[in-house]
Amino acid sequence: MSSAPSLGRAIMARRRGLAALLMTVGAVAGTLTTAEASNAGVATPTPQHCVIVVGKAAGPNHISPELYHYCSRSPADPRLKVVGRRVTTPSGPYIIDSSTVLMIWWENASYSGNSTVIYGGSGPCDAAGYSININLYWSYHLSSIQGTAYCNIVQLTKRDGTMRTNFLLPVHYLGVNLNDNVGYVHVWQT
Repeated sequence: MSSAPSLGRAIMARRRGLAALLMTVGAVAGTLTTAEASNAGVATPTPQHCVIVVGKAAGPNHISPELYHYCSRSPADPRLKVVGRRVTTPSGPYIIDSSTVLMIWWENASYSGNSTVIYGGSGPCDAAGYSININLYWSYHLSSIQGTAYCNIVQLTKRDGTMRTNFLLPVHYLGVNLNDNVGYVHVWQT
């Protein structure tokens, strides 16, 4: 009989702890929202243009490893840093050349704003392609994608995994459901 009151006290303690946790999370979220709002007009983000080199995935349903990453304020500078660069892949060293561009991600619709050029560290696209878990910035900012003659189909998956859509590249706008809401990208050649 003595276990019932102690069980009741334990449940009440858990409820109080949960309520305190929820209040703390709410306060932190409110602070972040307020801070973001107060800083919204203070500074504009620095333009950023990047290159990422990815290797081949270990197999189907695996992610392509990132082999190299470089960013700059100049759109041309990152490409100059990567072309001719030697990367090490599981199949051995590989020299990046301009023909290994897989796609270009753009912050805004119709290919403008910040950009990232994705290179294949194991050569251009083929039927297996490359699979990329995109970083936090691009997950919330990807709006348009350019492809190449070697990479002409992309499958985008929403951050929450509830939707997948295939596009022929290039795609000037990802649409209402995927614009600024992408968690996974798979690109290949037909």
